[in-house]
Amino acid sequence: MCLSAPASFTVSAVLVAIGTVLVCRVKKKAWLPLALIPWFFALQQCAEGVVWMYAPVDLQSPVALWAKSFFLFFAYVFWPVWFPFSIWLVEKDAQRKFILAGCLGLGIGVAAFFGLSIPLMIAIPYRFSIHYGFMNQNYVDLLTQGNFYTAAQVFYVLSTVIPLLISSIKRLRIIGGILSATGAFIYYVDQLLFTSLWCFFAAVVSVGLYFVLKDQD
Repeated sequence: MCLSAPASFTVSAVLVAIGTVLVCRVKKKAWLPLALIPWFFALQQCAEGVVWMYAPVDLQSPVALWAKSFFLFFAYVFWPVWFPFSIWLVEKDAQRKFILAGCLGLGIGVAAFFGLSIPLMIAIPYRFSIHYGFMNQNYVDLLTQGNFYTAAQVFYVLSTVIPLLISSIKRLRIIGGILSATGAFIYYVDQLLFTSLWCFFAAVVSVGLYFVLKDQD
């Protein structure tokens, strides 16, 4: 599991407070999607907290299924689109904006791939876990036979991290560097925990957006 249900709920509560402050600091509408990121991470972490509450009891209960689906939607469908979109909105450099548009297109493709997979993942009767990205081994084997899942993972990273790294906003590049380093470390240490842990640390790092909004003009 990630860390614990209390850890997820605590981070969620902190992010709601930070997100509220960020939204109040927004001077231009273009910066609003960036300011909303902590709020969305708060929802995702809250959903994961519910999953861990039900883990010792019944992961197939309706509440647990909804919580797992909600977490999976944010982890695999929402972020590949929202990150490049929100950064594209505030980018002023024409060349970087063009690359960000490409990342957004890639993110939409990644989101579509995983989005179409979610119903099938949930429909397969098994005790699934966030550790495995909610996929059972047979489903993973089916995808990896054509390297589809591996390619989707690579494109996922490109669509979520590259926009941060190429931004003309220095503080966003710092956040991107931190997420890249932590992501690589977590993947090296334990691939089974990657989805859960990286989302958790990404949620924590999103607090840094408080300093990013100082760059708005």
